[in-house]
Amino acid sequence: VEVSSYTLASASGPCGASVRVRLAARDPTGRASVGALTGQVKMCRFAWPVLTLSFSVVAVLHPDQPCGCASLHNARGRNLMFERGFDAARAHRAPDDLEERLATPPRRHGRDELTKPVLAELRRSIRAHRVAAPLLELQRALEHEGWVLVYEGRIYVKEDFCLHTKHPGHLFMMKEAVDLVGLPNALYAFSASTAGPRGCSELQKPLIFGINKQVGYEQCGALMPNTYFGGGNMSSWVSDSAKAAVDWVPFQNRSATAFYRGTLNKHSMPGWNDHKSCTEFAYGNYARIHAFAAARRAPDRVDAACTSDDCKHDVTCTVRCPVPPPSCVGLVEDFNSGLRVGEDVAGETVHFDMFRRHKYLLNLPGGKSGSYSKNINHLWRTEAVVLQWVAPFVEWYFPAMRDFENHVVVAQHSIETIVAALEQHPET
Repeated sequence: VEVSSYTLASASGPCGASVRVRLAARDPTGRASVGALTGQVKMCRFAWPVLTLSFSVVAVLHPDQPCGCASLHNARGRNLMFERGFDAARAHRAPDDLEERLATPPRRHGRDELTKPVLAELRRSIRAHRVAAPLLELQRALEHEGWVLVYEGRIYVKEDFCLHTKHPGHLFMMKEAVDLVGLPNALYAFSASTAGPRGCSELQKPLIFGINKQVGYEQCGALMPNTYFGGGNMSSWVSDSAKAAVDWVPFQNRSATAFYRGTLNKHSMPGWNDHKSCTEFAYGNYARIHAFAAARRAPDRVDAACTSDDCKHDVTCTVRCPVPPPSCVGLVEDFNSGLRVGEDVAGETVHFDMFRRHKYLLNLPGGKSGSYSKNINHLWRTEAVVLQWVAPFVEWYFPAMRDFENHVVVAQHSIETIVAALEQHPET
């Protein structure tokens, strides 16, 4: 939704200002319409005073129709989580043409070539949702608790927007984007939910921009970058990446194992045995336990172990990490991958520079819900081969991901074979 004009009334105090905005909402054909819906919401300019937004709109161009979105809040999304998560990981094997793929070095893609599929998916996801009249979409965005207004180089949000832990980073990122490349005036709804956006037009939800879709592209909403790239500070991210490049260990001198350190989710696991809770919470533990099991089977190929949040980055800290009782009983037969309940799968806590000393780095689904993991943001700047564990979640840049070109997909029954084959083709 584009913002066409803006006036600031006189203020009696720091929280008494009033903003009046004339809003032109465009439909996909480019037509615009303004008119007669009224309401008020409180807002605050990022880091500055509280303001009040008044809006007026009219007109409906076409009726709502169901968008058929999937999420973990409906049966379709939960079925996709099983199909693309548990079932796909169990079935994944190294491809039959593995040697042939590795014999030819992957083609390098230019920036435009990588950007094209990302923008295509962005536009597709907007078209898939945009079934409400543009001005009705505007009203719904303003009613959403996470709306963000970009106007004339400033970012405005509701007064309580920054109470969410991930939201300040999003605002830093948007302000950096405004300062570095400029952004058009716009109003949008934002969600930092780990599960991704949910709700469709038939549920009277706006198009929501999220940082992740947990069950895949069929989920509602559109994707934008997460806030774990330097806490939203893109300039700092670039600077830190440049500093990290100074002490890279040459690839040929690195350890030849697939490296991973991460936690297990210890909350409510005995209760994750129904279809709903299994899909919402258990896939992260499932993937991580299977990675730990692979390390026990093939320690020369996989170095994956459990660490504790209690240790943070204290390399002297040692805490046991016992394998919990299996979750998803009756739904997922191989949950603990042969590891005994109570078996200690703990490993040493390491500094981040240890990651730059390995050729292959595992990215596993997040521990809390089996969704995206913020750790992958750091893996991309290590000059290592990123091994992406089978999972249904997608982030904004995933349309540009190509297996055996800019990452390699693995799971419990393929990781050992793939790492061994990669070692045979160091030139690739």
